[in-house]
Amino acid sequence: MRSFQKINKEKKELEKKSIKLFTELNNIYRDYLKLLGSALNKQLILAVYQICTHIYPESFLRLSNDQRREMQEKIRELCNKSESELLSYVTFPQPITSKMVIRYISKNLFPYKKNNMKHLKNEKKKLFFANKLDKYDVPETINPEDLVKWCGDIEQGIQITLNSLSQEVNNKLKKNKIISNHLPSHLLEVTSQVEEKRFLPESYPNILNLQVEENVNNKTLDLDGKDSREPSNIKISTLYLKLSDIEFNDSQLSFQRKKINQQVEKLNEIEKNYQKIKKEYTQSKAESLWELSCCD
Repeated sequence: MRSFQKINKEKKELEKKSIKLFTELNNIYRDYLKLLGSALNKQLILAVYQICTHIYPESFLRLSNDQRREMQEKIRELCNKSESELLSYVTFPQPITSKMVIRYISKNLFPYKKNNMKHLKNEKKKLFFANKLDKYDVPETINPEDLVKWCGDIEQGIQITLNSLSQEVNNKLKKNKIISNHLPSHLLEVTSQVEEKRFLPESYPNILNLQVEENVNNKTLDLDGKDSREPSNIKISTLYLKLSDIEFNDSQLSFQRKKINQQVEKLNEIEKNYQKIKKEYTQSKAESLWELSCCD
């Protein structure tokens, strides 16, 4: 085994590489999140436009002029808030790891329970920071493992913002009886658990279409005179902001994502080497202490 000094030197070199990579990633992520905020706003408004004018135009037309203006204004306010939220994720180091994040992303797609929204907002707050990063905040050394976690937390934060914004806008549309107002509430609670085969082809980006089969409550008689329930298929269309859709429909954003992926590949290689060095470092240090104990 190599000497402890050589191993420690290589370990510090990898940490120095991580500092340089962090600076590059931080700048790229900042540019990416600025572009994402702008693209998100444009595509969200377009998706809501499609819902109101092409999917549920009758519901939209039933609103008064004041109701339409108020709804549009509230949605624009939510869009503007999302831009600052996205930029708040670019900080170092990330202080918390929430095991609940992915569960919230997958489970709480539809916001029709007040408790779901309350919990999701609490998760978002955990990912925010009081201090923003500036050039004086870069530490002297960075552990590649922490940097990998930092990147992962940014990506989780993005998903939380998209999911939360989708929920909040869907609530506005539901409040104005644009979407799902005529459907039983229990259907809206199980839509995120529907099997993949029940999803319908999407004709618009950032809009989720699915088909739910429901039994009619009214009893009917079959040929034998027995009670039966006739199934009915109900199509549900709702806002569902997808990062893949947003990136695909914005060339600048897509290009910036490629730059992030390139840097992350470098980071993963450094982190892989760091894991090996750290193991060797620990073993070498243990050997040194063993020999020192023997001498005593």
